[in-house]
Amino acid sequence: MIKPGEEVTFIFSFISEFPGNFSEEVEIICKPPLKTPIPNLKLNGNASISDQWLADRNGFNSDLSDIVLKNEVR
Repeated sequence: MIKPGEEVTFIFSFISEFPGNFSEEVEIICKPPLKTPIPNLKLNGNASISDQWLADRNGFNSDLSDIVLKNEVR
């Protein structure tokens, strides 16, 4: 309950199984109704995934560099 004259900060978070951009519109309903309506809130979020292949790719690049350097020495 938010009393008249009070201010409250809400923190929204979400979890997604899929990466991408997400948006949602939320309507705040007050009882009793306000004299001046509150505009709908538009929430935007971005879900990302960590690079699961980073270590393998770094190892590959290192191995490739070693091969190239060995061939240049010859």
